[in-house]
Formats: sequence, structure tokens, C-alpha cells
Amino acid sequence: MSAQPLPARRRLFFALWPDEALRRSIAARLQPAVGAGQPVAPADLHVTLEFLGEVAESRRATLEEIGAGFALPAGELVLDHLEWWRTPALVVARPGAAPAALLALQSALRAVLAAEGFRVDARPYLPHATLARRVAARPELGSIEPLAWPLERFALVESGRHGTAHYHALASWTR
Repeated sequence: MSAQPLPARRRLFFALWPDEALRRSIAARLQPAVGAGQPVAPADLHVTLEFLGEVAESRRATLEEIGAGFALPAGELVLDHLEWWRTPALVVARPGAAPAALLALQSALRAVLAAEGFRVDARPYLPHATLARRVAARPELGSIEPLAWPLERFALVESGRHGTAHYHALASWTR
């Protein structure tokens, strides 16, 4: 059997990448409060730092070098609010206030990526974890007990193709 060729382009993004214990905690404590839509699989839970879209495989090494050049700040992201976003039909958990150090890290990452010629998002950064997709109508969102997400690990992640929302960390870095 021959090896599968690497795709010429990949859908990539940088994200806070939880360990298995945090994934289980998010799934157990936050997803039941959603009550509608298609829950995100625990293995796919993350907080995007910067979405890059389609990137040539030949540029992956540059992205890994960029990722290795950043260190996560000490601290945590506290997810304490649930919101329904009509477009794109999501329920997300987000912080009431994002840590300034995380916002500074994301801004610096965005600047380096833009300087290297990568497509970056022009919208203001709003950290969040998507808990459910395809939530067509506003659900009754339950209250949530704040959940602390330690800023310990981030990754360069590949997004599934053809409408799938499965993610795979290609490289990761810890504080």
C-alpha cells in the first residue's frame, strides 16, 4: 500500500488547545447547558487564536517556526458566558473579560502572520469556544459555572475538509 500524498493546501488556524482533562470538563459542564444543535465533539474543543484559511503545504514550516517563537502568558481564560450567534448558528462559551495578556499575544501573532504574508482576520478578536453548531433558533441557555482554561498549550491546527468540523493538531507548544 502506498502512502497518501500530502494535500497541496490545508485549512489551518492557531488555537488554544486543551488537554484531555480540560476537554472532558468542558463537555461535562458546559455542553449540557446548550440544549440544542449539534454538540462539538470533545476532541474538537478549542479557542481559535487566528484562522488562516487555505494555506499551501509549502508554508507549513514557516507557520511552525512562527508558533515556536511565541510563549503563552501565565494565567487563564475564564469561560463564564454562553451566547447564541445567529450567524453562523453557533452556541459559544466566552469570557466576560478576556485577559489582557491573551489579547496581546493574539495581536502579536496576527501581526507576525500578516508580516509573513498570511491572510489574517480583520475583525476584532473575541476569544470563545464553540459548544454547538447548527443551532437554528435561539435556545434557552442555562447559566454556567465559570470554567477556568489555563493558558498552557496552543497549536497549529488543521480543519477537516468538505464541511466536517474535525480538527487535528499538526504542531503544539506548551508554556
